[in-house]
Amino acid sequence: MKKTILTLLLTLAALTAYGQKMPSDYFEEADGYFAQKKYDEALTGYQYIVDNHPRSKYYPKALLNTGCIRFFQEDYEFATVIFKKVLQCKSRESAVDGTDDPYANYKHKASTILSAIYYKRREYKESLHYLQLADSAYPCRNISDKELAENKIESAIVYADIYQGLEQPDKAIGKLMGSAWLDGTADNSAIIDRLHGLLAKKKGARKQLDAALNNIYEKRTAQGKNITYCINYMGFEIEIPMEYVYGPLAGKPYDKKKTIGLLKKSNFYNMMKTL
Repeated sequence: MKKTILTLLLTLAALTAYGQKMPSDYFEEADGYFAQKKYDEALTGYQYIVDNHPRSKYYPKALLNTGCIRFFQEDYEFATVIFKKVLQCKSRESAVDGTDDPYANYKHKASTILSAIYYKRREYKESLHYLQLADSAYPCRNISDKELAENKIESAIVYADIYQGLEQPDKAIGKLMGSAWLDGTADNSAIIDRLHGLLAKKKGARKQLDAALNNIYEKRTAQGKNITYCINYMGFEIEIPMEYVYGPLAGKPYDKKKTIGLLKKSNFYNMMKTL
């Protein structure tokens, strides 16, 4: 009889252990709901991991996604607390498994969304702080050249919006100019439209640009190994994309006249001719 009871208890214990959900189960289930935009259901799974498995490899993304859900639900106060917690998290920026991108950019995403939250509140200085943090301390990693260009364009637009909120239109122009010639890599029409609105208010903007192009200069890194080519326009140093310097059309070696000619065929320069 005792043997039968012991066997029964062991069987029940085994079944209970087998039936318990692991953090990975909660995470995969929550991810599924998240992909379907069933945010309340997704939040339950992510929150369970955050509350009960802070050392799990799933914790950083679960924490980030709880913040994203709060953001989508327009609970900005709660989202702010969560995203700041992501920035304090000591975990690496790597993804939760080897099959994903080697970088998940958790802190980059958290900083970017914090910037958006403060922008919505019209707290432009705080918005600028977190956007600069996303650029410098937690730059977006492991993305293609096209994605890098798209990210740069999107970031430039946000910077410009913030600077205009701070009533610093010249700084907005400076940020937008850094993406003015990216039309060969990504769609930068939004950049050109915004520059048109800002530069139309500047007397002699095109003449200043022509003068800057005629004075393209070489710039070397601190180690002297890499060379970039820049112009100084309205007090801002603007790096010329290398496709205009050494691209298939520009050829090698560097030819200043050919580079200027290519720059003047760009969508940005065509816009400047309308001013």
